[in-house]
Amino acid sequence: MKNFKKNVRTMIFAMGIIAIAISCSKEEDDVFKQLEKNNIFSVVDDQTVLLNGVINSRSLNDFNELYAKNPGLKQVNIQQCDGSINDEINLELSKRVHELGLNTHLLDNGLIASGGVDFFLAGITRTVGENVKIGVHSWAGGGKTAKDFPKGHASHQSYIDYYKAIGFSKEDAEAFYYFTIDAAPADGMHWMTKEEIKKYKVLTPVYTSNQLKGTWVLTSSTDTGHEPQITIDDDGLYFDDFKKVQGQWSLLAPEGMKLFAITFKNNIVYGKLKLSNGALDRYRSMNLNKEMLDLAESWNKEEREVFQVLKLDEKQVVIKALSRDGKHYFNVTLTKK
Repeated sequence: MKNFKKNVRTMIFAMGIIAIAISCSKEEDDVFKQLEKNNIFSVVDDQTVLLNGVINSRSLNDFNELYAKNPGLKQVNIQQCDGSINDEINLELSKRVHELGLNTHLLDNGLIASGGVDFFLAGITRTVGENVKIGVHSWAGGGKTAKDFPKGHASHQSYIDYYKAIGFSKEDAEAFYYFTIDAAPADGMHWMTKEEIKKYKVLTPVYTSNQLKGTWVLTSSTDTGHEPQITIDDDGLYFDDFKKVQGQWSLLAPEGMKLFAITFKNNIVYGKLKLSNGALDRYRSMNLNKEMLDLAESWNKEEREVFQVLKLDEKQVVIKALSRDGKHYFNVTLTKK
């Protein structure tokens, strides 16, 4: 549920009941007070959190506290999210989820509507179960509705900017936004069809490991004068000409990297570094960068998330790679050789 402007009550679409709150009755105030008290997040396991309820003013703080205690979270499962009663917090929370690289999944028989859809879209990978409902509508406030403003008006921009911030192109962001305000008025709801869900890219495509196979050129390399080649096959990932890369990383391949074994699941590539015997000892004797050594050692011991496939076709793959500090992400482009 997208908030109305200041001093005008928002439409509540909660617990399957639509109510337009126009007056400031005690009953209405009680509903809002209760919604504001709810902690809508709960931990499922060390990689998954459950969202169930209306996003409120405390939701961002609740999520941040939960994430601080569970930094390995990868996915937000949604049971039901009818919207928000604080649009500003909803967008901040959604951006936070996106920046952390989390996925969103709408569970079987789940429901998202209005601001709940905006939150769902923040997921890097967005998937749904069976028999789900996805509802959209317009907004209103200050005696105006979204339809009172012409296309391109500044009043539309905040939502469009949000969709762009979570990875939509300008064209896709505008297409989805204007679809929502045309689909239903602020006091109504339009349940998206399968065709509309596909058209407006609500869900992310699911790629297969076979699509990754082949030889790719790292065309977005920051190593001037060199574009490394990477080959992916059934065994793993090979840096074909890693020896040409300038800097300390170039020593990994000729001095001991046998293979970067990968597994591919839900558009996430997990990898484990296979080093030759004594490779780490040799690196240490060469006084290599400690950060690089720690990273190589951790990858040699266990499988880690390496990157997430954002786009993949026969010519190009765009991936979101985890930076060395484990906190920030950056995009990398590979082009088919």
